[in-house]
Amino acid sequence: MVRLPFLPCLFALSLAWALVSQNGGGLQALLERYRSEPGNALLCEQIGVEYTKANDLGKASTFFQKAMTLDPNQIPAQKNLATVLWFLGKRNESIAIFQRLEKRVPNDPVPQLYLGLEDYDQKNMSAAAQHFERAGALVSDNPETFPIAIDTYIAAGRQERAIQLLEARISSGSSDSQIYRWLGESYDSQMQPEKAIKAYTAALAQAPEAEENYLALAGFSLAHANPSYARRVLQRGLDRKPNSAKLVLELGLACAMQGDFEQAKQYFVKANEADHSWSLPLIALGVTDLQTGDAQKAAEYFGQAKMVAPDDYRCYYLHAVAMNRSVGHQDTASRAAQRSELRRAIELNPRYAKTRVALAETEIADGRTTEAASELREAIRLEPAEPTPLYKLALLCRREGKTQESQQLLREFQRLKNQSHADENEFVLVLKTLN
Repeated sequence: MVRLPFLPCLFALSLAWALVSQNGGGLQALLERYRSEPGNALLCEQIGVEYTKANDLGKASTFFQKAMTLDPNQIPAQKNLATVLWFLGKRNESIAIFQRLEKRVPNDPVPQLYLGLEDYDQKNMSAAAQHFERAGALVSDNPETFPIAIDTYIAAGRQERAIQLLEARISSGSSDSQIYRWLGESYDSQMQPEKAIKAYTAALAQAPEAEENYLALAGFSLAHANPSYARRVLQRGLDRKPNSAKLVLELGLACAMQGDFEQAKQYFVKANEADHSWSLPLIALGVTDLQTGDAQKAAEYFGQAKMVAPDDYRCYYLHAVAMNRSVGHQDTASRAAQRSELRRAIELNPRYAKTRVALAETEIADGRTTEAASELREAIRLEPAEPTPLYKLALLCRREGKTQESQQLLREFQRLKNQSHADENEFVLVLKTLN
């Protein structure tokens, strides 16, 4: 959930504050007037503003509600009420008001800001980007919302807008290395690697002590199949930050990308020793053992990772995968344990399609074909470009005599397989996505 400092974000109150400064009078004087003028909507709004300034948001919301009831056409009172409700944690009530306001004043940036923040929290990045675009300077000129806007534009595929804002920030002379890292990511997404590497290099030159800059440049290099350069960058970072668990982990990933799994494991062990509270080195060790065929040892690492990060769905998914590949976990009881792990992973992240496929495999092994088909169909819905669930569902349909559907699924599977990264090992792909 987006949490912003309170006062800098009460944009909706600016008009009401201006009215207070014009009319004068502190809170006590306004309350005295209210006793004789309880039907004065503007007075109620002014009292709400004073309570807001005193950080008494409960009473502020009461008076903004009174103002809105007395004068339903008063837009500022509605914006003020919705804003205060937002910071009181009454998000549903706040958003309902902002949604009504958007219909009445579609060009007002305040409702657009908060509707965008709500969509951002809900991971509706495309909708959030549209709201932020309409909010304009209210988002882009505020230091609290600028990072959220950039993250949203990049995630929504609106790199042009992100680049425009980032370059404007650099031109203003107020940029830091994070601005250059975002710019590098945006250029990379736009298939402009030359500009991207210049941006990442500029970030490193601006802040050579920040490990994030080494990680960004190394990550870019790994993504572009240049692990040797990534290793050199990371070693430079370790020369400055020798105890950085993140840099050591990334160095291990670079080794794994080159197929040097033994060296990779040594780095992952060092990363774990440098930070016992971080689950990723344990996950990386487990994935490496899966890659090299030691599923039992991998399961142990994933079990440890669960203890460190009990809310990380990857620990449960990978633990179940490792159990499934272990010789001693092929019986009904073991599959029940695997299902439990996979269902927990789905609870934590219902949108990760591979978990659904793994769960379907355990259901098929126990003859629960209806449940398996349901999971596979959901996996296809979540990730329609992934060929694996199509193939498994096609085989299941064939077993159940659904020949026509099976053939359709197999045709789609073959089409996707021809354009997928089927030649790349599953666990190498997992390592690539660790961060």
